[in-house]
Amino acid sequence: MKRVKLIYNPHAGQLKPNLLGVIQALQERFEVSVYITRGALDATRETRRSSEKIVIAMGGDGTVNEVINGLKKGQTLGIVPVGTSNVLAREFGISRFAVKAAKAICKERSLKMDVGYANKKRFFMTLGVGFDASALTKVRSRFKKVFGEGAYYLAVLETLKAYKPEEMSVCLDHGKSVKGHFVVVGNLPTYGSVLKLTPDPDYADGKLDVVVVQTDNLIKAFRWLGSAALRKPQKMEGVFSCKAKHVVIRSKRKVLYHRDAEISGHTPVVVTVKKQALRVLY
Repeated sequence: MKRVKLIYNPHAGQLKPNLLGVIQALQERFEVSVYITRGALDATRETRRSSEKIVIAMGGDGTVNEVINGLKKGQTLGIVPVGTSNVLAREFGISRFAVKAAKAICKERSLKMDVGYANKKRFFMTLGVGFDASALTKVRSRFKKVFGEGAYYLAVLETLKAYKPEEMSVCLDHGKSVKGHFVVVGNLPTYGSVLKLTPDPDYADGKLDVVVVQTDNLIKAFRWLGSAALRKPQKMEGVFSCKAKHVVIRSKRKVLYHRDAEISGHTPVVVTVKKQALRVLY
């Protein structure tokens, strides 16, 4: 019987999932080893220690990111989404019901997707530099428990009150350079399962979708965000977008950035991609 490692984050999400039901569902096909995380980066450390060919992240997007950063060559990712947003699970149609997601893993149906790297650390979803990273610092855990995804919108409103954008230089594929105040580098078709940033996103084409908001005019910026929310991103003055394999983001003053909604450091940041480097069960 094939062995799998189930890594469970007990602090993810608003409700306690049926952990026993998930284990029992997986045991119909696999020999299951369970690990319960104790703190930040614990999932990464446990994944690195694991020898199982399938490692299952039972948690939110942060847990998925930690597991991805610990995966070794030849290992496959499974997801039981029990977090607040569960963006990757939504994109791939993975059930938000934990036991149902576990039963789907037993079918071992898989796809391959690109993996982004920011200063050599992996991300599967989005890298954001500037405004959204600053907003994430204002997301409070207790609000996530009560308001769910609404906690992120509250943080955005709070950030708008005092945020002062810094100008950044974005170098693309060792050539063209553009300047802007807010940068998003995406790997999935949507940002947060809400915004479609570019007209033709593809998570397996070996390229990342880059958006540079050049304008500091909030009205123009929100007009573009409105078109992205309607899944009809428009070319607009003050917003630059393209696909790239190598991106370097610099600024005179240090600017926060995040990987998959986890604060990861400050500029400068070098972003690269490995084509179809991750196999995901869905």
